[in-house]
Amino acid sequence: MTPPDAPEGGETQRIGPIKLALFALIPVTILVLFAEVAAAITISRDARVERIGAEPARVYRMRTGSWPWSRRVETPINSDGFPDHEFPSATETKTCIHLVVLGDSFVLGDGVDGDSSFTSIVGRALARLPDGRCVRTFNLGERGSTIPRQARRLRELRARLRPDVVVLAQYQNDLTDLLDPEPRDLSLAAIAADSAAAAATRGGTPAVEAAGGAPSWGVVADRFGFLNPRLVRFLAYHAFAALITNGIHRDELRHWSVIADTARREEASRLQAQYTASFDSLSIELARDSVAFGVVIIPSKFDVMAGRFPEQAFFEELATSRGIPALPLFPLFDRERTPYAFLMYDGHLNERGNRLVAQAILEWIESAESAPFGLLRSSGTR
Repeated sequence: MTPPDAPEGGETQRIGPIKLALFALIPVTILVLFAEVAAAITISRDARVERIGAEPARVYRMRTGSWPWSRRVETPINSDGFPDHEFPSATETKTCIHLVVLGDSFVLGDGVDGDSSFTSIVGRALARLPDGRCVRTFNLGERGSTIPRQARRLRELRARLRPDVVVLAQYQNDLTDLLDPEPRDLSLAAIAADSAAAAATRGGTPAVEAAGGAPSWGVVADRFGFLNPRLVRFLAYHAFAALITNGIHRDELRHWSVIADTARREEASRLQAQYTASFDSLSIELARDSVAFGVVIIPSKFDVMAGRFPEQAFFEELATSRGIPALPLFPLFDRERTPYAFLMYDGHLNERGNRLVAQAILEWIESAESAPFGLLRSSGTR
C-alpha cells in the first residue's frame, strides 16, 4: 500500500537531480573560494620605504605573497631617494669616471635585492677598468618615473654627480606612463616637507613611507575585469610563463601597447611627440656639455610572449637618428626564454633577467664594433 504522504509517481525523480546538483555544487564552491583566497594571498604585493634607525638610513622593501615562504627583497635608499649609496657633495674631489643610469623601476631593480639589479651588477663590473681607471656608477632609478621627471632629477643632481656618461633605460610603458601622476619624491628633503605639511594638517607624521607606483595589472585586468581577478591573474601569470618558456607566441599587445592598439593611434602619436620633446631636450643638453649619452631598450614579458616589440622601433629610431648609441634587448630575451627571466607575479625582471641585461650592457660597452662610450673601454680597446 502506498503511504498517504508519498509523492505521486515521477515527482521524486524531478526533485532528486536538482538536489543532487545543488549538493554537488557545495564542494565545488568551497574549492573555488579556497583557490581564490590562496591566489589572492600568493600574488599580493606590498612595497614601501621604511626607516632603519637614524636618518638617512632607509630601505625599500617589496614583498610578493603573504605565505611564510613569500618573496621578500630590499634595496637601500639614500637621502636623495635613490637606490644607491649616498651621492657625493658638489665639493668632493672627482677621481673616477662617472656613469649615471636613468630609468624607472627596472633601473631601480624592483623585485630583486639591491645588489642584484642590473645597474648594481654593471657598476661592480666596471668599478676598476683593466688599465687601472675607476668607474663610479650612480643609480637614478625611480618607480613609475617618466622621462621628463628623470631628466629633471638628473639636472637637480648634475653639480654633484658630474656625469661623464649617461645611460637611459627605456621600457615599453614609458609612453603610457606619461599619462600618470608623478610618483612620490622619496628624497629626505621632500619627505620632510610632506611630514611638516602632515603635522600642520593632521597633527602627526607618518612613520612608514608608501613607495608609490601602485601596481598596474595591464592586460589581465583589461581582459578579465568582469571576473574577480585574483584567481584569473594567478592562472594567467602561469600561462604567460609557460608560453614564453616553451617558445609559444601569443599576441596580447593590443591590450597592453599603446602603439599596437589601433584604437589609440591619436593618443599614441601625442605621447610619442611628448616623449620625443623630452628626449631631444635631454640629449641636446648632454651633448652641449660633452656628456656621452646612450639608451638601453628593455622589452616587457608581453612583447616576448608576442614575439614582437612595437615600441622598439620608436625608441631605436629616436636614438639612432640623432647619433645616440642604442642597445635593443628584445632579441636577447626572445632568444633566452628559459629559464624564465621575469618575476612570476609581476612584470619586472628576476635575478636571471637582471643578469642578462647587465651582461648585454657590459658586452656592448666593451666589445661592440662601434664603441658606444670610448671613455668606458680599457686603454687596449679604445
